[in-house]
Order: sequence, then structure tokens, then C-alpha cells
Amino acid sequence: MDNPDTLNVTQAAALLFADTDTVLLLARQGALPGTKIGKCWVFLRDDILEFLRRRIQQDTDERRRLLDQPKMPVAELVPVPNRGRRRNALPVLPSLAPPSSGPSSSNVDAARKPQGLRERST
Repeated sequence: MDNPDTLNVTQAAALLFADTDTVLLLARQGALPGTKIGKCWVFLRDDILEFLRRRIQQDTDERRRLLDQPKMPVAELVPVPNRGRRRNALPVLPSLAPPSSGPSSSNVDAARKPQGLRERST
């Protein structure tokens, strides 16, 4: 039998391309027709396909309804009135002198030594 009339949870999940936990949740909620015989859930193939047809129709109708609704702007740009403050032009800054070739090594050494200390002569 390629297409059995009754399905277990795994088979129903495969038919719906869903996870077994999703199928169990839908069955427990009563959205997916099925029954529990002992410890196992049993579903009829026709019921699963009918559930799928109804769900597809509901989702399609919802998408169409959303497309038919007029689009509302998210935000509208409103000009801000001038509150009496006048904008001034930015001041012109003086140009900077080009950088020199760098401090000489003797100036760097002198800059590192604390003032007031003398070198010892041995």
C-alpha cells in the first residue's frame, strides 16, 4: 500500500512537511483532526489533506485581504518652522602650517629627561 488511509504522527508530519511536535500540538489543540488510540495518535489521510486545503485557503484569503487594504504612510515629513533663529555661515578657519620633518633625536632625549637632574660623571 503506497497511500494508507491511516497515518501515524511521523507519516502525518511528512505529508504536511512539518515537524512531529507541530503535528502533535495541532492535534492536542483540536485544529488537526485525529484520535489517540492507546499511546499513539492516528490520523486519516483525507482529514489531513482537508486540513491542509482549509489552511491554504485561509492563508491565501488573509494575504489577499492585506494586499487590498489601502497603504498607510509610515511617517510624513512635515517642515519645521523657523523659530526666529537665523543660521549663520560657518567661520573660515586659518590654514594649518605644514608639519615639520619631526623633532631631532637630541630634542627627544632632552624632552624625556626630568628637569633638574644632572647626569653623573664617573
